[in-house]
Amino acid sequence: MKQILIKAALIITLAILLNLFLYSAIYTRLLPYSWGSNELLDKREFLRRNAAKYNSLFIGSSKTHNQIHPQIFDEKARENGLDIRSYNCGVGGLTPLESLHIYENLLLHDSLSFKYVFIELDWIATIKVENLNSVRSFYWLTPRNYNFSISSILNSTVPIMRSAWGLFHYSLNYGENLMNIGKVHEYFKYKNFVANQKFLPSDSNIMYNGYIPMSHKMNSTEYSLYSEVVGSARLAVRNYPDLVDQHLSQPYLDRLQHIISISKQRGIITFFIVPLQWKYYQYEQLIPIINKIKGARTICLFDIDRYANIYQVDNFADPNHLNEKGAKLYTEEIFNQFLKLYGK
Repeated sequence: MKQILIKAALIITLAILLNLFLYSAIYTRLLPYSWGSNELLDKREFLRRNAAKYNSLFIGSSKTHNQIHPQIFDEKARENGLDIRSYNCGVGGLTPLESLHIYENLLLHDSLSFKYVFIELDWIATIKVENLNSVRSFYWLTPRNYNFSISSILNSTVPIMRSAWGLFHYSLNYGENLMNIGKVHEYFKYKNFVANQKFLPSDSNIMYNGYIPMSHKMNSTEYSLYSEVVGSARLAVRNYPDLVDQHLSQPYLDRLQHIISISKQRGIITFFIVPLQWKYYQYEQLIPIINKIKGARTICLFDIDRYANIYQVDNFADPNHLNEKGAKLYTEEIFNQFLKLYGK
């Protein structure tokens, strides 16, 4: 029995060591940093092919992808004598630390350069149960990104069950990445995707510079969730003076400061855009960080009453996303805030 256990332990150890070798020596070279999402692969390649076309970048989740219209922003810039040619690198479901991973690699790996970058600033997301074990949930979890994720949560004051779930799924997903779960299949998917990659005139990358509008209006059955989003935002604005000096997640702030630093080294001016959040606890985590960020400008757009023209019910596609009409107003307000901060 003892010999069987020893053999089993040796086999498991060898399997782990082999997987770690494959992870560090092979898969990190075969698969690009954006391999977990076809949409990310698409946007990355489009940017690489059109590096000289754009001098500004928006990056974030669907709240960037579907809410910030580069052509409107650029038009407002031209009206004010500014040469801004922006691209929307937002992708639905892109988590905050994942977006920093993508942006950092656009600079360091692809050697892209911009004049301005606008990074959506949200609290660290936790995934839904149905997305557990998906490639998208773990492809970006390098040892460093895993450490940032875990330490940011551990140093936060989020509700205990939310914190526990985050620690669990990030650890599980990180283990899956290290053990190369599904990577042979993903490699062939990636090669097939690249071989058939085309950018047609009707592609959103070409038509809208990466932006995709949401044309529909929110269903009346979603009004209660909309009210929850509005209520959380109003509470955050009301409590803002009390929250600015509350406990903050230092590892998350450190990660943001690192991004600001590498941008500055390349002559890029960093702006953070803070959109509406789902829950009040997200504002509790973000507001102290907003107050401590150094070297970047922050555009806060969660004041429901101040931006009442944007956040009318008819301007929403769902409780947390603006439709095309709302996105136009949202983009114009981002530019207005940018212009106020420009040169400061």
